[in-house]
Amino acid sequence: MHFNFTKSFLIYKYILIISISIFTSSCTYNNSVNNSETVNNNVINEVKEYFIDNKKIEIKENFELQIWPQKIAIIAPVSGKYSKIGRSLINGIEMSIENLNKVGISIQTKIYDSGEQGLSIKKISNDINQSDYDYVIGPILKKNISTYSNESSSNAKKLILNKSEKINFNKNKFYFGLFPEDDIQCIIKGILANNYQRGVMIYPKNRWGERLLISFQDSFYQFDTYKKEILEISYEKQKKEIDKKLKEIFHIEESYSKKKYIKSLLDINFNFVPHIRDDIDFIFSIGTSDDLKQIKPKLDFYYAENIPVFSTSHIFSGVINSQKDKDLNDIVFCDIPWLFDKKNKRILKNLVLSDQRKNFLRFVALGMDSVNIYPFLDKLKEDQQKFIKLRTGKIYISTNGIIKRDLNYLKFKNGRPRLINIIENE
Repeated sequence: MHFNFTKSFLIYKYILIISISIFTSSCTYNNSVNNSETVNNNVINEVKEYFIDNKKIEIKENFELQIWPQKIAIIAPVSGKYSKIGRSLINGIEMSIENLNKVGISIQTKIYDSGEQGLSIKKISNDINQSDYDYVIGPILKKNISTYSNESSSNAKKLILNKSEKINFNKNKFYFGLFPEDDIQCIIKGILANNYQRGVMIYPKNRWGERLLISFQDSFYQFDTYKKEILEISYEKQKKEIDKKLKEIFHIEESYSKKKYIKSLLDINFNFVPHIRDDIDFIFSIGTSDDLKQIKPKLDFYYAENIPVFSTSHIFSGVINSQKDKDLNDIVFCDIPWLFDKKNKRILKNLVLSDQRKNFLRFVALGMDSVNIYPFLDKLKEDQQKFIKLRTGKIYISTNGIIKRDLNYLKFKNGRPRLINIIENE
């Protein structure tokens, strides 16, 4: 009789454990289902139309038949702190000019060193003003842009390779660069096209991180869908605050409290896996490759391994190293197509062998595109529905002369970035 009573009591305990577990885990589930059901279908269609159906038209024209500049002035830091960026940029420009020379197009260039041992930007501007250049590429250093814009009186087309806080627009001036806002737009496109509503944004506590936070929020909230929300986690160099914030956001302590309650109620030990909240659709984490190699394992440790994680091109050096990058597995990011085109394998291999270039491959591509875009500047500015495929992405131009880039989606698998398509029917 005693045996039957014990057995019945144990069965009762296990039934009670299962019942409580189902109840506690279903609370947040029902909430998230209700939220998703109330999403405004008209808004979803608006997102789809904006990002997918509103396709641009590609310009497909023979490069050899275009009108090219005869003389180009290049303003770039060849000396000092930013010399590797400047030299990589010039390397790309020279590669494109060499390719044009092979088909009979001759272009002269002059390089102006805007680095620490070079001329002042005023002297450079004066020299360019007194010369007959068709095209000026640069400057790329932000501190030089305002001075150059004020001093320049040349009629040449100008391709400025950065943006200053005050942008001076005119018909011959264009702004082109590896702007992180292009990465943001790419990620936003993937997030909204998949109808993700609530996310966590993890960003460095500095000017750059806060700039990208604002850019992301502005784009994310442009469509007023139900319950759209960004939960923020900012971090400093040591990243100690991330653990505490993740526990709070994912409600991990609540899950442990439920375990404690069940254990006190039944007075037995049992296997336990915490339930994190299930209404988080995505995580967008900004930082360097080293930052994300610390952050992604933290996310996995706190049971968020099934939540999609997005980042920017800053997590990938441009050089494949599957052993070094294995902690980046499953992160989706956006990047320039040139790095992943098999036709460029030999060129990239040679650049990687150069210590001067291997960490600045995207600036080589920017230099190449700075030349190749020249014949299409006015055409693209006149018609925002057109684009051209270049090394740094699908290029189109806004009415104010800012050049924008559509990038490729990639996902780390086995420590290697793989091209993917996260937007259906794109």
